[in-house]
Amino acid sequence: MKKQNFGKIERIILFGGGQTNLETAKMLQKKNIELFIFLSKSQSLDKNNFEKKIYSKILKEKKIKYKILNSLKEKKTWQKYVTKNTVGISNTCRWIFDKEDILLFNKKLINIHNSELPSFAGGGGKSWNLMMGEISGGITIHFIDQNIDTGKIITRAQFKFPKNSRNSLDKINKFAINFEVKQINKFLKNIINQKNFTIKNYALKNNNEASYWPRLKTEVNSWINWNWDTKDICNFVNAFGYPYAGARTYFNKEIIKLTYAKPAKSKLKFHPFQNGIIYRIHNNNIFVACAKGGIILNKKDFNKKSKLLGKRLYTPYKKLEEALEIKHIK
Repeated sequence: MKKQNFGKIERIILFGGGQTNLETAKMLQKKNIELFIFLSKSQSLDKNNFEKKIYSKILKEKKIKYKILNSLKEKKTWQKYVTKNTVGISNTCRWIFDKEDILLFNKKLINIHNSELPSFAGGGGKSWNLMMGEISGGITIHFIDQNIDTGKIITRAQFKFPKNSRNSLDKINKFAINFEVKQINKFLKNIINQKNFTIKNYALKNNNEASYWPRLKTEVNSWINWNWDTKDICNFVNAFGYPYAGARTYFNKEIIKLTYAKPAKSKLKFHPFQNGIIYRIHNNNIFVACAKGGIILNKKDFNKKSKLLGKRLYTPYKKLEEALEIKHIK
């Protein structure tokens, strides 16, 4: 395993948005490291779930220098900031670096990936974890090459989500971000102090644990298939819960967005024809029939004036087919 360090660092360029980049930028400001952030327009307009403000507004308030790019092809806009003492860090970046971009940084371009590679390469964030019922998460810091999440690994770490957070996308995101920020800050302090790090030779491409998952778009990919069983529907709904808009289906010929679901403790066994029918209402809980038992939905997700009992939630086959076409960015 080869040891390496980045030498003297005078400037760091962050590519992407999100809370981890914001916390990284705050730390670098305290270290008096010159900093620039390049991000997409959509990332600049994202509402930050911690500070409840538009991302670009927070950057302005914190006096963090940033520029909005349509793509990395706008080379004249961003490449002039790269010097021999510059480190580039991609984190939630929406763009792919080409060979010219990588060579420009002279082996000082790295990616921060929010899983323990080689598992969960790609995008989609923690939504895939929730769908799959995966209780472990992690972070990997690796060099960028011309493929996706396949560069040589500098460091990685794993954690388990607390039991009380495993059915909430918002809770597992917040737990993961806190863990990731600590790991990133530790790594950056080391490289700023010119400490050596060891490159790990993990076999990413032909590893039995390797998996790749594409990015998701809530508006397209979140349609519920009511033929799934209880656990799969609950995991799917929660995977598109807050901070996203919710999993989609139809009710009374209108689109409804469901933000939370949990299994109902019931001995009832339903016929497939009953799937999606609301069979009980108790307080703010809506009980819906599906395979292997019922599920409980939040009444707040429904129109207050709607008559619910005995009505059916359903998703047209066309929407389900469209949802399988994953070509988007969440």
